[in-house]
Amino acid sequence: MTRESGQCEQIPQLSGLVAADSGPVLQSSLSDGRKARRFGPKSIVTSLAPASTVGGSALALHYANIVIVIEKLLRYPHLVGEEARDELYQMLPRSLKLALRRSLRARARSTAIYDAFLAHDWRETLQKTMLAWLAPMAHNTVRWQAKRSFVKGN
Repeated sequence: MTRESGQCEQIPQLSGLVAADSGPVLQSSLSDGRKARRFGPKSIVTSLAPASTVGGSALALHYANIVIVIEKLLRYPHLVGEEARDELYQMLPRSLKLALRRSLRARARSTAIYDAFLAHDWRETLQKTMLAWLAPMAHNTVRWQAKRSFVKGN
């Protein structure tokens, strides 16, 4: 397999880190024959991430924190206050704030009655589908960023 940065060769599967059916793990060689680092600030992963991706635009930690706040709000609704909702709202990007505002206005016009059954269904669906895989990824992102910051500091 050839890339702009050089040749890629297959390396053995890593047990516990990669699903067995996810395909080969590739290790890249740079054009001058040196092996590319797989992790760290000068790794092949960070250098090849396009700016249009969450990682490439350095927003992974920000969005991980948003997911963690949503997870806490869903798990502990009795602890949710005005301040926590405002904090979550302030973390959202401008485009999401505008979309949320439009959605809430339309919802407020259509019904003034709080639908507890609908809210329960939304909470349950969100927990079972998205947060089942997104929350662990967000926690891992925060852990990875903390380790990376520690390594950079030393």
